[in-house]
Amino acid sequence: MQKSRRSVLLGDEIRSCTDELIDLSGRHGNNEFLIDALKMTSVSSVMDVYDVPGRYQAGGLSRSSRFALVLPELRAAHAIATFYDDVCNIG
Repeated sequence: MQKSRRSVLLGDEIRSCTDELIDLSGRHGNNEFLIDALKMTSVSSVMDVYDVPGRYQAGGLSRSSRFALVLPELRAAHAIATFYDDVCNIG
């Protein structure tokens, strides 16, 4: 799956991407994902990111799933990308 998103991710975009990832995982049996955050500059809310693992679990995504993250070019966006990596790679 490849999606083109704005550099600032809004909550509805985060939820939409999360739901699409869950759907693809169910259809194809994937549990390893590459997330390219290279062009990301920010997210609208840290809480939107914090809610992602709960959405993964509610959608039936295995806790053994792994996410490889390409860090953003913008150094200021590294903290939120690293936060995503920390909360999502919990299995």
